[in-house]
Amino acid sequence: MRCALFCWLLLLMACNGHSRTNSALFPYDSGYLRKREVLPFLAVNHLTDSSAEIWRDYDNTDILGKYYRLPAGNVIACLKEVGADSHWLLEINSYDSVLRKERYFHGMYPACWDGFDGFTKTGDCYFLKICGTGSGFSSSNVYVFRHVTAQDSLHHILEAAWSRQAGEISSLTSIRELKSDTLRMYYTLIKWRDEEDIPILGDTARFAVTYVNDRRGWHALDSTFLNSDIPN
Repeated sequence: MRCALFCWLLLLMACNGHSRTNSALFPYDSGYLRKREVLPFLAVNHLTDSSAEIWRDYDNTDILGKYYRLPAGNVIACLKEVGADSHWLLEINSYDSVLRKERYFHGMYPACWDGFDGFTKTGDCYFLKICGTGSGFSSSNVYVFRHVTAQDSLHHILEAAWSRQAGEISSLTSIRELKSDTLRMYYTLIKWRDEEDIPILGDTARFAVTYVNDRRGWHALDSTFLNSDIPN
């Protein structure tokens, strides 16, 4: 009886081989990271200059990272690269060692982030929001992946956009719905006329675009609406 119990305990330990108690930074299935945790981690992994003056602009309690636990036990983390217009996407094991790393670059700066809402999870997919900015233009595009993947190997999906051109203002927002390898984006496009700096509401259009994931990555089945007069 004791032998059977001992063997059962060994089997249980093997099934839970990705111990979560070894990590000092990532003890939960998901969580946020503050500057006082992110800075030394980036420094020891040679991913930032910890002596840079810009680090002083952040308080030790400022949220600069977010992570989720992967099915096999490692974590996937997104960390702000202070002083650069980019974020680090990392896979980290239970001993806090970096296994894979990729940098995701914004058009200019992460203006479309609200706090740390730019890195989220739905189902078994992760969404990383990348911002585009310009003269009278801004956009939000999401990259969708299940593991750490290079930015230039993925197709982005338009999430939101805003533009002001020739006296017309366009605003595009969306709600997403993910089911397996199909992502459906429900878009709302609102237009205004700008008359003497007074916006006058014009047309409103609502439409949906279905994106599928295959060997070529995520792509729209029908991009007619997205290729029309929507800012992208």
